[in-house]
Amino acid sequence: MSSGAITLATPVEKAIVGLAYTAQWQSAKLGMQASLAQSILTEHKKIDHLGLVAAWLHAKGIQFGADFSHLNDLPSIEDGTTVATNTTRLAYDKEPIVFPGKWDTDSRVCIQAQAPRPATILALVPDFAVNH
Repeated sequence: MSSGAITLATPVEKAIVGLAYTAQWQSAKLGMQASLAQSILTEHKKIDHLGLVAAWLHAKGIQFGADFSHLNDLPSIEDGTTVATNTTRLAYDKEPIVFPGKWDTDSRVCIQAQAPRPATILALVPDFAVNH
């Protein structure tokens, strides 16, 4: 590829072309627990579950974790059925999933997506365990 042009080995009528990329997002330091109605910003806490609402989400569209060195895939079994690895859901709104959190005063959520798998995150809801 040069100057925005590409050369294909064989002619095609339609082609999708793009560059590979990795998208990463990290939350700010988390510190509110609605059920406690108070700030837990400086408390030792662990995110133990993550609610996720998404659209156009590929079964392997995102990975999640407490940092980018320790990421988990989305669950491969949902509603008692194995999710096909090539599935793209138009809408995703399931029960909270187990989150690989660690006890810390600086708990965060990290999300990583990689092309060409689609992922549109609409909302994240972390659920905490707090050590008072």
